[in-house]
Amino acid sequence: MKKMRIKKFFIAIASLIMLGEVSVFANVQGLDVNLVPQIIDDMPGNPAGGKAPVIVPSAMLDGHTLYIDGYHADYTLELIDENDTVVYTTFVPSTVSVVVLPSTLSGNFELRLYPGGDYYFYGYISL
Repeated sequence: MKKMRIKKFFIAIASLIMLGEVSVFANVQGLDVNLVPQIIDDMPGNPAGGKAPVIVPSAMLDGHTLYIDGYHADYTLELIDENDTVVYTTFVPSTVSVVVLPSTLSGNFELRLYPGGDYYFYGYISL
């Protein structure tokens, strides 16, 4: 009987957590940003890499507004233009899930999210 209550409690908590994460994207009509992890080659460290899998964040772009999933690390966000020039950089704390990119930027960019360490996430966006 007690195990059943505990199980129901954990199911309820898990449901609330998932609803909170989904609600970030609930009213967004934008495009998914396909983020891919990339290892930074020139970082010293363990050549075998870490043992834990990397959790790739979800992101969606609606105009100049970028929505990042509700549960993420602190990131340094960079936009890199077609000439491999960093044209915009900002810090995105883990408590922020909506980033408004400068409306003065237009064109195709590589979006990079650096959580720190020897890897980052990247994807391509058009503003």
